[in-house]
Parts: sequence; C-alpha cells; structure tokens
Amino acid sequence: YMFPDVLADDGHFEGFDCIIGNPPYIQLQKMGVVADEYERKGYASFVRTGDISMLFYEWCMSLLRKGGYLTFITTNAWMRADYGKKLQKFFERKDVNPMMLIDFFTFQVFREVTIRTNILMLQKADNQNRLMTCTVEDNKSFRLKDVGKFYHANKKEYSFAGRTPWVFRDEEKEAFINSVKAQGVPLAEWDVIINRGILTGYNPAFWISSEQYQAMVSEDERCKDILVPHLRGRNIKQYQINWEGFYLINSHNGLKEEKLAPVDINDYKPVKEHLDHYFKQLEARGDKGITPYNLRNCAYLRDFSKKKIIYPNQTTHLSFYLDTEGFYINQKAYMIVGKHLGYLTAFFNSALFRHCFTDEFPIIQGAGREMNKSIFERIPVKDVTDEEDAEYERRVMEIQQMKRTGQTTAEKEHELDRKILAHYGIIDPEQQERLFSA
Repeated sequence: YMFPDVLADDGHFEGFDCIIGNPPYIQLQKMGVVADEYERKGYASFVRTGDISMLFYEWCMSLLRKGGYLTFITTNAWMRADYGKKLQKFFERKDVNPMMLIDFFTFQVFREVTIRTNILMLQKADNQNRLMTCTVEDNKSFRLKDVGKFYHANKKEYSFAGRTPWVFRDEEKEAFINSVKAQGVPLAEWDVIINRGILTGYNPAFWISSEQYQAMVSEDERCKDILVPHLRGRNIKQYQINWEGFYLINSHNGLKEEKLAPVDINDYKPVKEHLDHYFKQLEARGDKGITPYNLRNCAYLRDFSKKKIIYPNQTTHLSFYLDTEGFYINQKAYMIVGKHLGYLTAFFNSALFRHCFTDEFPIIQGAGREMNKSIFERIPVKDVTDEEDAEYERRVMEIQQMKRTGQTTAEKEHELDRKILAHYGIIDPEQQERLFSA
C-alpha cells in the first residue's frame, strides 16, 4: 500500500491527516461521458455547468481521517457563480469545517493561467460556521511571497451558513448594502423580461457589412424587411453604443402563436445568393430553422423591435444602454423589456449599483464580470412611479444624445447618480461622495 499510515492495525482505511493540492480546472460540461459518470456517483456538489475542482473538495474530504485537514488552491468562480451554490451548501455540512479562505479576487497567481483563484482550508470536524477570510483587493501592492503576512494582517471572521454568493465584506459596507437591498424587490418579480441576443449558428454568413447591405438593397429594396442593424456585446458602453455598421440577416423561423410565417429566402434573391456561398456550413448547423437559410426558433423575436435595455454579457464597467432604435444584439449581450426601463437604465449605470452589486457577479478574465441572467434576476431594486420613470427616461435619453454628438456628460451623469441616491434615502453629501469615489 503506497500510504500504509492511512490504515489501522487491522487494515481498514482510516484516512489522511492532511491533503494539499491544486486540482484541475475543467468544466464538467466539456467532459462528456466522464461527467455523466461523476453525476452517477452522486456528488452533492455536482453541477454540469460547474468545474471538476468542486468535486475534488468533496472527494478529498472523504479521504481524511477525523480531525484531518484539506487545503486547495482552486478557481474562485464557485464563490460567486450560480453553479457554486451546491458546493457552498456542502461546506455547511456538520462534519465539514471551513476554517480559512484567501480570495485572490482578480490577482493572477499563475502567470500563464488566467484563472482567478482562492486558497481554502477545511477540517474534517464539527462545523463551527466561523471562517477566517481576507481578500486581495489591491493587485499593485500585493506580493505573493508575503501571502502569509497579508492573511494575518487582514483576516476577519465571518459566518457563512446560508450565504450566497460567498462574498465577504467589512461590517460597515455589509450593513449599507443590506439596507439598500432591503428597499428593493428582486428583478425577477418586476414586470420585465430578460433574454439574450440572437444565436445564428454561423455568424460569418448572417452578419453583413454596410457595403453588403447597400448592395443588396440597391438590387432589391425588399431586402430591408429582413436586414436589421446589429450590435455585438462589446459595442455596448455606458449610455452609448459603438455601432460598427453591421447588419443581421434576420431570416427568422416564424412565430406559430402569432401565425407569422418563416422567412422564405427565395423572396430575397440578393440575400439568398449571399447565403449560398456558405450553404455547406449552414446545412451543418445543429440549431437551424426549417431550412438551412432560416435561423433557429426565437419565441421573443418581437422584443428586439421594442424599447429595451441592452448590456454585454461580460463587462468590466457594467455598461447599460436604453435602445429605442430597434437594434438586434448577438448572443454576447442581453436585453430587458418591460416597465420603467428609463429608471432601470439609470440605476444599473449608477455608482450605487456598482458599489452594492458588482461582487454578486462572477469574475472573468482581467477585472471583468459575467452578467449572468439568473444572478441578475435576484438583484433587488426599489421601484418608482410611472411619472418618476418618465423623468428618469428623459434624463437618460438626454445623456445618450449628448454622448452621440460628442458632448461631455460627466455633470449630467453625476446629477442622475445623486437622484438615484436620493431615491434610496442617501442624501448626506459626504456619504454620496464616498460612493462616487469608491
């Protein structure tokens, strides 16, 4: 036996005193039949959209003897992502005792790997619901060789039972954020709907330039019916868009409930001739419509033409834009349709939203955030009246128009931020300035 000390005198397995490791970071959904086998084994932390490193926590805890320790450095995505909820619940078990957590946040521990990491120490012992934790927030001053000193200088004790996401803040900030949250209602309970943009299955065929648009329309003006202005997620900024002149061939697959027929591409000869160049790729798509020329079904097709908030699915600056021009968006962006969109645009672009809710979203490469729909729907927001929303929308549209014409909008945005703060009862000038500078 390779490790005879883990066996008792009678030969039965007692377990290790200590396990230290850096388990692999592989998305389970990319592991095919192997992931199926892990699911059959009944791991409590298994989520197909999750990471295999989460299963290593559970497996290695089973290899410890009572009182033994497990310390891993892994991706920290489980702390904020939806798929981490089951692992967080596992850490609340009676015989699992989380003791120490160092969240490296956006600090890059491994030079050649962009994964963001944490170090977590667990003990196979009675759960005390007391976790000593610290977070690396200043990447410039932090030195990895001094991580021990940093931990002892910055550690604070927190309870973690029932906490999701696993975000640990100082008491003053935590109390302030809780007071803001208490005034709101989760976005899922609002009269709004959130959906992602169009999936084409093969973008090179369905995205065309302004020059191609003009050529098609010049040959047959009816092509305008299915050629729509198109934005990518990266084109959406705070209160502005950077449209690159792309159009989407909206050869939709119809809407049965509205008796809207699928687009017959034969009615648009220039468009069909263009798509014919890609017919092999179009035919190979797994998500095509009734013909290779048609896009997949989209039940919310009409929403793209409505007034809506659009935002990228991955962003560093949490950028939102109120679209009244009917832009279509790609799968790298989301849209919100419904009531009080002017106010919501102002709120999502506000200093208050960034201060209170940025940490709710999973970290991606750099300092960016993944604006996960399911997390977004949990954000509690304080509502306004229709009259108040109309005023917010007027201000939002004014700022967007000013940005469109190259004017400076800092003062207008500052005024709108103050209006949001006042709506939440935050009227102290010093407190407002602290939020603006945070």
